[in-house]
Amino acid sequence: MKPIRFTVLLCLFLGMQLSAQSSQLVGTWLFDYQASYNGLSQEKKTVIDDLQESIGSSLEEQYSNCKLEIRADGTYTQILQMGKEEEGVWAYDSTKNLMVLTNTSSSSQKQQIKQLTGNTLHLEALIKDSMGNILPADTWCYTK
Repeated sequence: MKPIRFTVLLCLFLGMQLSAQSSQLVGTWLFDYQASYNGLSQEKKTVIDDLQESIGSSLEEQYSNCKLEIRADGTYTQILQMGKEEEGVWAYDSTKNLMVLTNTSSSSQKQQIKQLTGNTLHLEALIKDSMGNILPADTWCYTK
């Protein structure tokens, strides 16, 4: 009887932990350009710096209003570069620590949760190469 009670308690505890992780995602997350830029390799920083020079405007300004609003009802709204808006549904995959965003066009975007605290969210987009292998992309940093 004791092993059954232990198993039930363990399942309840794990369920609460997963629910807590998922509920921590809910809220309005503002894109942190500087933290995201600082996390780039020097090679990528050089590319971005050269791009900013050639277009004559700051990428930081273009991304300054980006945000991700994750709602408890399973929907999200994302304000992207230059104010473009995307809506859809989101799901949390606890086995892989992934957040999956599926927009209204049914295009899905998997993002590895690299860091999640009460006021910090770091997401690493996962993309597929031509062979179907999943590759990590850059980390996008958000704050509440």
